[in-house]
Amino acid sequence: MTYQTVMDQVKACMGGVAAFGLPRTELTIAALLKQQTDYHTAMIGKWHLKVEPNFDYYKVLPGQGKYYDTEFRVQGDKPWPKNLDEDPCPREYLLLIALREVVAHAPSDRIKSVALRLVQRLLTAVQGNQEAVADSAAECAGALAAIAPEAVAQHFLDPLLTASDVKHKASAAACAKAATSAKLATDASVAAALVDRLEPLLKLLDDDDLDCKKKSLGLVHAAAHNRLSLLEAHSGFVETRLATLAALKIEHVVDLGPFKHKVDDGLPLRKAALAALATLVDRKAVQDTANCVDVVAGALADKNADVQAQAHQLLVKLCALDSASVLAKADAICEPLDKAVHKKIKEGTAKDDRAWDLVRSALRAVLAVKELPGGCPRADALLEKARAKDKLAAELAALAK
Repeated sequence: MTYQTVMDQVKACMGGVAAFGLPRTELTIAALLKQQTDYHTAMIGKWHLKVEPNFDYYKVLPGQGKYYDTEFRVQGDKPWPKNLDEDPCPREYLLLIALREVVAHAPSDRIKSVALRLVQRLLTAVQGNQEAVADSAAECAGALAAIAPEAVAQHFLDPLLTASDVKHKASAAACAKAATSAKLATDASVAAALVDRLEPLLKLLDDDDLDCKKKSLGLVHAAAHNRLSLLEAHSGFVETRLATLAALKIEHVVDLGPFKHKVDDGLPLRKAALAALATLVDRKAVQDTANCVDVVAGALADKNADVQAQAHQLLVKLCALDSASVLAKADAICEPLDKAVHKKIKEGTAKDDRAWDLVRSALRAVLAVKELPGGCPRADALLEKARAKDKLAAELAALAK
């Protein structure tokens, strides 16, 4: 299949594209979508067909494209093929990546001597309109906090946390996350940069902006893994917010003309909240394990397979940590596990292997509940039901080895 075939559904040998490019008279799928369904069309990527793309918008690489100092042809005021994008790749982004490595590996005294100037430059980068540049600047500031925590706190974090733009607050959380795990970070440097600012950073978990929530969740997860003491004074607040976000459902519908597609905007946050909670359980830093079991019970019934798998793993951890709380919720836990174990799977499909992985994950969770001190009749009944089916019996036998 060639690019031409994708465009006009005609065999490449019939189009003459090798010598002349795609003829302007050729009817393409883009033109059909515009004419018959009122789509808006766009083409972004490689374009080997020589003539100007017939789309509402395009940004394409001429031919194979250059790997360095990449040039794009962009629809605009200039005619094809003279419509080259003058600045397609923000060099500032590449500079910030290099700077982050310099901060991590150069002598600390040299970095410290220019820390204030660096922080001011990083703040300017964050306040621009380039998301990738802002993220890279925030990570660089986090690395710098290991060497000059006061400068980063006062001249980077404070201005961002008091800004009205939620994107700037999200960058502050990204910086704090990087600070907890920076190569040269110590408990003292992290405390100097973040302790007095942790409360507003964690309150971003309540922000209406989803990116703020996500960046703050990243901070919680990194702190739980690298600097657990940082969260001690806020553990109750953190656990409550993780429970809320693990159940967050935000959806919107995208109208694609012939059909509609439902987008689960809350999914990344649910997964991130469960991952952070799992790390806290691993570190035995959960204060309210009973509430954590409730969170898992809800996640077991989630429609998303990835969330279910996370819940299975977290349940196994909780069985080892607090068997009494798990047994108290046995009915709420075993009902969704039963559905997961006995979900119908279309054999021979592309999703077959992944579906069975989820079944095995659910069986491991059931086995963990069964082995709790005092036993669990509901789990015993579930396993007995599973053994009545040859395929599930074979999976259980394999798990027992």
